Amino acid sequence: LLKLGRVFGEECGLHEDAAVVLERATELAKTDLTTGMVTEFTELQGVMGKEYALLDGESPEVAEAIFEQYLPRFAGDVLPQTEAGKVLSIIDKVDNIVATFSRGLIPTGSQDPYALRRQTIGILNILLGSEWNISLRPIFKASMELLNVASDKQEELLNQVEEFFTLRLKNIFLDRKVPHHVIDLLLSNNELSVADAEGLVNALLANRIDENVELVQAYTRMYNLVKDVEYTGVNSDLLKEDAEKALFESASKASEASLAAWEAGDYAAVVAVPATLVPTINQFFEDVMVMDKDEAIKANRLQLVRLAYSVMAIIGDISALK
Repeated sequence: LLKLGRVFGEECGLHEDAAVVLERATELAKTDLTTGMVTEFTELQGVMGKEYALLDGESPEVAEAIFEQYLPRFAGDVLPQTEAGKVLSIIDKVDNIVATFSRGLIPTGSQDPYALRRQTIGILNILLGSEWNISLRPIFKASMELLNVASDKQEELLNQVEEFFTLRLKNIFLDRKVPHHVIDLLLSNNELSVADAEGLVNALLANRIDENVELVQAYTRMYNLVKDVEYTGVNSDLLKEDAEKALFESASKASEASLAAWEAGDYAAVVAVPATLVPTINQFFEDVMVMDKDEAIKANRLQLVRLAYSVMAIIGDISALK
C-alpha cells in the first residue's frame, strides 16, 4: 500500500503535506484489525483505528485518513473528505480488486462475496467527486507488479479489471438517468479518465449532439470509409479541389481547438467541435470523388477523411448515437 500510494501520489500530484499524512496513515492503516475490539466487532474497523491513533498521539489528519480508508462502506455512505483519506481508500480497494481478480475470483451474476462491485463503485464515486483527472491504469499495473502477476498474464488481467470498472461507471450514469446511447458514446473511448467521462457526460447532455442527425450521418459516412485506414498525414500539395482544401483547413483548425479544449478541461468546447465540421464534410462529399483513379490522390483523400474523422472521434464513437 505504501508503494501504491506513492504511484497514485505522483499521478495526481499529491501535495507534499498530504503525502506525509498518507504515508503515516498507510503504515498504521490495518493495526486496529489485531485488537480485541475489532476482532469482536468487525464493523468497527477504521473507527477504532482512528480512536487508537488519537490516543497514541498521532495527528488528527492521520487518524481521519485511517478511518476514511473504508469509506464508502455502503450505497449512499459518505465519501472520504481528506486528500490522504481519498488516496488510501482508493489504493486499498484497488489492491483488493486486482488481487482477487488475479486469483480468478471475478464476480459473476449476483455472486460477489468480496464486495468488489461496491468497492469499485466507491473508487469511482471518490474520483467523480475529486479534482483528479487521472487514469487508473498505472495504479492497476503497479498493483499487478507488486502482486507478482506473471508478465504474460498482465494484459488480460488489466483488460478484465478495466472492463469491470467501465461497467460500474455505466451503472452509475444509468442511475442518473443518462440515456443509453450517450453512455455508449462515452464508454466507446477507453482512454477516458473518470473525470473526463464526468465532464463529457454533462457537456453532452447540455449540447444534445445526439439530436444532430446530420452530425451522426457525416460521422458514420466517414467511419465506413476509413475505419481500417491508419492516419499518416495529409499531403497538402495533392489537394486539388476547393472542397478538399476547405476540409483540410477546417479539420486542422478543429483539431487544434479540440486538443486545446481537452488540455483546458473545457468539455463543452470539446463536444461543440464535431458539429462545426459538418457543413465542410457534406460539401466535400458532394464535390469530391474520394476513390480517384490516381492512387496517390485517392490515398491522400482517404487521409483527409481520416483526419476529419479523428477530430470527431476524439469524444468517442458518435455512431453510437444512431
